[in-house]
Amino acid sequence: MDITDLARTVRCLQDRQELRDLTLRYCRAIDDSDWTALRELFTDRAEVAGAVGGDEAVDLLRSIRSTYGRTIHTAHGQLV
Repeated sequence: MDITDLARTVRCLQDRQELRDLTLRYCRAIDDSDWTALRELFTDRAEVAGAVGGDEAVDLLRSIRSTYGRTIHTAHGQLV
């Protein structure tokens, strides 16, 4: 394996970990009703169930979340 292949492999591993971390941050934010932290996870181009934009996505998730009691999201068996 040359240095270019090694760099590509490391970047791939970093990208995969960042996606896993994103999932865990989502779980924590939605369970804690931390709407500021949740908003940071969405771009302005996000689309969630017809809601477009990060603010609208969070507003929709906040509305849905308000119909539940305590939740405990767990990200296991995640395939990246």
